[in-house]
Amino acid sequence: MLSIDRFEGVYAVCVDDEENIVNINQSLIRENAVPGDIIEEKDGFYIILKDETKRRKEEIKKLQDELFQ
Repeated sequence: MLSIDRFEGVYAVCVDDEENIVNINQSLIRENAVPGDIIEEKDGFYIILKDETKRRKEEIKKLQDELFQ
């Protein structure tokens, strides 16, 4: 799984679970992705894992709420 960090030109700059940077051409991502989306390669293209993206965003929100209470 990869997390989209940002977009630079035609590339989605992603981070894998070991914090390695991976550049993916945006044309290989099958949906309109945004930073924070979790993607995975399938049949040569990348798909957004909507449930995993939602889970991670909720986890980050919970951590932020606990930090700023």
